[in-house]
Amino acid sequence: MGSAIAMKYAVSVAGETIEVELVREGGRTSARVPGSDENIPVELVEGGRGRCLLRFGDRVVPLWLSGHGTGYTVGWRGRALRVEVEPAHVRALRERFRRAKGAQGAAVEEVRAFMPGLVVKVAVEPGARVRAGDGLMVLSAMKMENEIRAPCDGIVEGVDVREGQEVRKDQRLCVIRHEHESA
Repeated sequence: MGSAIAMKYAVSVAGETIEVELVREGGRTSARVPGSDENIPVELVEGGRGRCLLRFGDRVVPLWLSGHGTGYTVGWRGRALRVEVEPAHVRALRERFRRAKGAQGAAVEEVRAFMPGLVVKVAVEPGARVRAGDGLMVLSAMKMENEIRAPCDGIVEGVDVREGQEVRKDQRLCVIRHEHESA
């Protein structure tokens, strides 16, 4: 008797996500869904041109399937449903990074020098309201003047450089608090 291989997947349909565990053992696949201790036999039988039969326990569901990777369109009962399927550990990592980005201060944007150079002009000061694309300062590098623009709407929280100052690549130039967070 061979050993079982189990893999958990996050399946999202219509904005709802459930975790499904698929277990492959002895040439057969079964599924376990949240709230159930039962492994239900499953099989997807392809019929060509995207047509499939999904056997789920005692039920047989005709459907059509298109897509690849993690995104699919599933046709079922005359409706087209967008379905995302990805390994549960990948989804968990992606969600952790998304939450960390939000928690670490997506409310502020640090504007950094994209290359070393000389600050020729500073056009803003703390407290100034800016719109995405507004000029913040001018950086001279490699005999060219480059305007540094606001990446978002917001309020300049701080300016870290002054005219005539040399800056290095990735040095913070200023900080903008997103407008929707500043109220």
